[in-house]
Amino acid sequence: MTLLGEEISDPEEETFLLYAQQPLSTLDLGFVDPRAGSVTVTVGGREVVLSQSPALLASDREGGTTGAVTPLLATWFSTSSHAATLLSALNEPKNVLELGCGISPLTGLAFRPRASTYVFSDQGYVQRLLKRNMASAGLVEDQEEDQDHREHQHKKQNRVGKRHFQKDRSSSSFSFRPLDWDADVVTPSFCHPAPSFDLVIASDCIFNEALVPNFTRTCVDVCRFKVGEDKNDPSSSSSSSSSCCCACVVAQQLRSHDVFRAWINLFVERFRLWRVPAEMLPVELRPESGFVIHVAVLRDP
Repeated sequence: MTLLGEEISDPEEETFLLYAQQPLSTLDLGFVDPRAGSVTVTVGGREVVLSQSPALLASDREGGTTGAVTPLLATWFSTSSHAATLLSALNEPKNVLELGCGISPLTGLAFRPRASTYVFSDQGYVQRLLKRNMASAGLVEDQEEDQDHREHQHKKQNRVGKRHFQKDRSSSSFSFRPLDWDADVVTPSFCHPAPSFDLVIASDCIFNEALVPNFTRTCVDVCRFKVGEDKNDPSSSSSSSSSCCCACVVAQQLRSHDVFRAWINLFVERFRLWRVPAEMLPVELRPESGFVIHVAVLRDP
């Protein structure tokens, strides 16, 4: 991953370097407008009106409003040549999973020109508002694929036929699948109809230490499917180390250094980790503005 510079080897140093630049104003839970019933955001030149649920935010649940980092990340993916270069280095991922999407379809919107399948995932209570916002963003849910996935969950997973998956598509396929990191274990059927995911995106998912272990476990489980797929497919061998990997892109708003430290210390045990350098990001997504993006690849077992 020479594009991103030096691999992170010292989590404590990374924590210090980031929080030495962090403005105190970002230490709250950042939302575009947590009290509004709807917000208007622009991604890739498209204006999208997103419905929100301030009542959900006022409860013990997260995900009812639009996080501040998500529109910035989606805009970067949809407009930045640096983001395009990164995705090229990751072998143009076609099958994408978003963890902890909340009610926002914005990152999926950014991937519409690139992805074959894009799966939004979060706890089930966000589904109604997310699907409304998907429609507002012009992302039509693939009902056939969603039904196929539900039926597939009830069958034993011996293998997933690639021929079935490689059907002709004129546009991306979008779907939502409930996933609770604390209660659910991801199985191969979660990837259906693809044999695995190429990329995992997590935008502002880590806001307390209790989430860290199960978030990390979920990322590991998903990435292992790609490794297993390529080991069983001789035609997938390549001199490129990233060709047989499912990468994770983790975007965060810098709040508690204790939460960040808990995440990075556990994550580097299981993943090789790089920070996206400031020169590849707009000013509003850089650490001095209170945000950071890391790219991770599963370590060899």
